[in-house]
Amino acid sequence: MEWFKTAAILAGGKSTRMGFDKSMLKIEGVFLSEVLISNLKKIFDDIVVVTNNKKFYQKFDVRIVSDQLTGGGPLNGFHAGLKASLSYYTFFIACDMPFLSIPYIKYMMNLLKEFKADAAVSEKEGYIEPFQAFYSKDIIENIEESYKKGNLMIKEVLKNLKVIKIGEEKLKEFSPKFEIFSNLNRPEDIMKLNSIAKDEGEYNGLILPYDSRLNLRKN
Repeated sequence: MEWFKTAAILAGGKSTRMGFDKSMLKIEGVFLSEVLISNLKKIFDDIVVVTNNKKFYQKFDVRIVSDQLTGGGPLNGFHAGLKASLSYYTFFIACDMPFLSIPYIKYMMNLLKEFKADAAVSEKEGYIEPFQAFYSKDIIENIEESYKKGNLMIKEVLKNLKVIKIGEEKLKEFSPKFEIFSNLNRPEDIMKLNSIAKDEGEYNGLILPYDSRLNLRKN
C-alpha cells in the first residue's frame, strides 16, 4: 500500500448558515469543489469525496462514498474516508475550505515519513485543527470505539495515539494568518473571497479557489 495516494474531501455538512449545500459554492463562477479537486490532484493520485450529493460529484474524476456511521457528524466522514482510502495516510479537507498550501502538505508528509505517527495535525490557539491534516488507516478502529462511546470529536480519538502536532510558529511559515483553516459559512464570506480572487491567483503563497492557470470551465 502506498503512503500518500489519497486525499478526502468531506462534503456532508448541513450548511444551515450558508442557506444552501456548500458543495455548490462558486468563486468567480467556478465551483469551489472543482478547483479544490484540481489542486489536490497536483499532489494526490486519488481523490475521495464523502457526500450524500452523489449526483453533483459524478461530473468530476473522483470516487464518491457515503458515511457508514450515523449521527456522528464529521467523525463519520473521517471514518468513511479512511475506509475508502487507497493509501496508509489520507489527507482530509472540507469542501468549504478555499485555501490550500501544497508546501505545507509536503512538509507534513516528510514528518510522517520520518516519525511514522498515527496522524499529523496542526495546533492553533491550543486546539487541534481536524482538517488540513493526515490520518492513518490504523485509527479506523479507534474511531469506531470512540463512536460507540459517544465521543464524536476527532481530538478524542487522537488522545492516546502517536500524533505529530505542528505548532503555530511553524504553521505561520506556510500560512501566515492561518488562512488554510478558513471556511465559508455565510454568503458574505463568498463575496469577500471573490474580491480577492479577481485580483490574484495566489495569496501569501496559498492557492486560492479561483486560479486562472487552472483554465476551468465556468458553469
